[in-house]
Formats: sequence, C-alpha cells, structure tokens
Amino acid sequence: MKRLKRMTRRATRICVFLMALCASSGLLTAQALKITEPKDRTIVNPGQVVTVVVEASPPLAFREIIVFLGEVGVSQTLVAPPFRFSLTVPPHARPRRYDLTADGITEPGKGAASDPVRILVERPDNPVSLSAEPTIMHFRLAGDESSMRVLGTFPDGAVVDVHESTYVIYESDRPRIATVDAYGLVTAAAPGSANIVVRYKDKSTVVPVIVSKNPAEK
Repeated sequence: MKRLKRMTRRATRICVFLMALCASSGLLTAQALKITEPKDRTIVNPGQVVTVVVEASPPLAFREIIVFLGEVGVSQTLVAPPFRFSLTVPPHARPRRYDLTADGITEPGKGAASDPVRILVERPDNPVSLSAEPTIMHFRLAGDESSMRVLGTFPDGAVVDVHESTYVIYESDRPRIATVDAYGLVTAAAPGSANIVVRYKDKSTVVPVIVSKNPAEK
C-alpha cells in the first residue's frame, strides 16, 4: 500500500514537471501576436516615425518578430521582449490606407501573424489645387467602367496621387447615368451625361461623364 502511494506521488510529480515544461515551451498555449499600438485607423504622415508595440503570447515562444506596413515599410527584427518597434513611413508613401501587421517565427518553417491594424497615411498640409485625369470620361455602353487619377498639388510643389486618400470624397450628380465608388471607379449606368465631383478637404474638381446610347437601341 505504501509502495503504491509512493508510485502515485512520483507519477504526480512527473506530470506536474511535464506540464510546466510544455507550458514554458509554448506547447500548451496557442502562439499568437497582437499589435496593441498604434490603434486601428490611426492617421500618420509620410516620413513620420511610428512606434509599434506587439504583444506576443507566450512571450518567449517567438525566435524573432518583424513588422510590415503594407508593401512600403518594414521594421527592424527583434528577438526578445519587449517587442517595441520604430517604423518609418516612407516620405513618398501615397496617401491611402495601409495594413500594419506583425510576423513572428517560432521555429524553422513555423510562425504566426497578427491581425492587421489599418493605418491611414495622409499629408498634414492642404493642397493648393486639385485635378483629375482623364479630364472627361466617355463610355460606349452601360456597364463599362474606368478609374480616374486624382492629383493634388501641395505647397512644397509636390504633385501627389491622392485618389485613394481617406480625405477624398467622390460624388455623382446623376447616379442613374454614372456611379462612382469610394476609390474613384466610375461605372456607366445608362445613356446620358453626368458629373463626378471630387473633393479633397477645401479643394474640388469636376469630371464630366458621357455615356453613349446603347447601339441596340433605335
């Protein structure tokens, strides 16, 4: 009986040891990354240095972690907590939304990635003028579509493509003739004419749209 109790206690100690070992190596906890700073939809400027804080779980499960800003920015690699990065937004990054993500390696060929945090890159100054290309849009048939390019000229002389900026607002004065989405994609809806009004802060420009009569119609 005493021998059985000793064997039971020994088995219990072994189980506790194995559980602690597994926990320390991250085997019992799902390995995950989370960006806690900056917050979703934070506005940053081209050329700005952004502090990115990544929470790793378990903290020691990752051999290295790196942060990406869409296809335009990449941080240094960190191999131990705290995972606090300094990421520079490229000076010539186009104003638009970018996904900020953290990628980590736990062992060769294995790792985890964080959910993306949406970062809004925008210029801090206002444009002195706004223009669009093409200056007029022609469509042959209803259902045809085309995108426009919106250019802002800024006080420093820079001409920047802002058509995906979160500050840009597109509006059609006759949506039954032509519609436009949030990124400047214009779609012909019916024969006739319309105007697409583009606004960026206090500047605006107008692009006329002409949709030809359907050749099937007489």
